[in-house]
Amino acid sequence: MSKIHMAHSTEPGRGRFTYLYTFSGSARSQTRATAVQGCDFTASPMLRLTLSLVLLSFLIACGGETEGVSQVTPPADEAMESVEPAPAADPVAVRMEDGVQVADIEAGQMGYAPASLELQAGVPARLVFTRTVDSACSSQIQIPAFDVPVTNLPMNEPVAVEFTPTESGDFEFVCGMNMQRGSLMIRS
Repeated sequence: MSKIHMAHSTEPGRGRFTYLYTFSGSARSQTRATAVQGCDFTASPMLRLTLSLVLLSFLIACGGETEGVSQVTPPADEAMESVEPAPAADPVAVRMEDGVQVADIEAGQMGYAPASLELQAGVPARLVFTRTVDSACSSQIQIPAFDVPVTNLPMNEPVAVEFTPTESGDFEFVCGMNMQRGSLMIRS
């Protein structure tokens, strides 16, 4: 079972409102922070409630569960200044099969696993995605930089996405809602 923990903090007079949310499950934990600046959210409790509900609905749509959701408010003297995102995982090397770079990727409860791949430019690639969670956010995949269109991922069925990375650099593969992301590190 996974849980979502949310905390929020305001900085009076500075117009900064920060949400911190953590997914915790049996396999791993992931922490994200969202900060919105430019408005005085301390003046509008209704706006804070609305933002909380919108954030919670996004988390649920991307595989979070409502069971075990708790809200934590830090003491006033421990206001959050900023939260650094978790460091990106080291890229996973792919295997070669008949001159094609191949990687198996799970679209699961906590996003993509592995979430980062290293590929060689100019060599055909086949990424085989298997969706293991019933979530709208995980039901599609796309790789915009290499013109891979939105591709449906049926539940528990491997789907191969094939393309040839043409240039070096760091690129992303994303879900159909453009929320869950993985990275492709293309090397020459």
